[in-house]
Amino acid sequence: MSRAAAETAVSDARSFIRIEDIAKSFSGVPAVAGVSLEIPRGELFCLLGASGSGKTTLLRLLAGFERPDRGTISIDGADVTAMPPYLRPVNLMFQSYALFPHLSVEGNIAFGLRQEKLTRADIARRVEEMLTLVQMTSFARRRPHELSGGQRQRTALARALAKLPKVLLLDEPLAALDRKLREETREELVSIQARLGITFIVVTHDAEEAMGMASRIAILKGGKLAQIGTPAELYDRPRSRYVADFLGPVNLFECEILGHDSGSAVLRLVDLDTELRVRDDLGTARTGRAWVAVRPERMTQTIGAAPVGRMRGILRAAVFRGESHSCRIELPSGKSVLFTAPAAVAIPRQGEPVELTWPPGAGVVLTE
Repeated sequence: MSRAAAETAVSDARSFIRIEDIAKSFSGVPAVAGVSLEIPRGELFCLLGASGSGKTTLLRLLAGFERPDRGTISIDGADVTAMPPYLRPVNLMFQSYALFPHLSVEGNIAFGLRQEKLTRADIARRVEEMLTLVQMTSFARRRPHELSGGQRQRTALARALAKLPKVLLLDEPLAALDRKLREETREELVSIQARLGITFIVVTHDAEEAMGMASRIAILKGGKLAQIGTPAELYDRPRSRYVADFLGPVNLFECEILGHDSGSAVLRLVDLDTELRVRDDLGTARTGRAWVAVRPERMTQTIGAAPVGRMRGILRAAVFRGESHSCRIELPSGKSVLFTAPAAVAIPRQGEPVELTWPPGAGVVLTE
């Protein structure tokens, strides 16, 4: 393959799904406001956000159930913006599963295949493949009301995959399951997606769920793209207070940027009136007020001579979680700070003083 052909192949792979400046409003209220995304072939991609962030509307735009006010959507090089849902190379697995109550598991899986006029032999072969894929062969004759929540979920997944779509859209696929079953089913989804190589786009409001399954995540806020990246990138290097807080417990400190030195920002924390250095991925020369984010598990108790950046407070709460203690201290300013201590580490009693610090690479300066 020539270099030009190779570059073209890479470009095509990266833009298997291309969303350009998509916008949609309802009664004059923007639901999606100028979102642009590129999703490569075979990726398990998550749209993550709170209620009203625009994630479900964006999914419906991809499925063709809504028409955008502006912008374009292309899949595998074809513009599908104005294409009706039944002509798009996508299938949607609804949050409610939407199984036909009068049909058996195999009947539900076969329904869409019959609509496509496949031969009886081809339908039987495809249904058997899907039953095996989702481990439902022994439940093939059961009706939906005879299945557990996890079994209904797997049946809906098999039905959605039976038509071999290029893209599978999943709207809150694990929301109806209890915690233990969610974890098990999440692993099954990831395994099935890896085996099939079909592009999955999952909508969820659960950050833990998204980080546990996605190769990349797009976080939406108010119909706009707040940040996109791998789970590790978003968790360790959020750009804003919204993203930092949405992905789990975090300490947010207001600070003043005094200067920069070798990729680090020199800060003065407002609540502590102390100077410290933190990583500054932006590499800018900006100064003035900003925020720095530090995850509770990166905070450590100091013993003896503490490094620069320590903070003293009173332990106000400690919750034992098996593998760790989730703790909260109160600073003299009244601000609360969270830290996580390993279960094997002794922690002070409630009301006793605590000193905390964190390594320079643990904090990150936020843009907003």
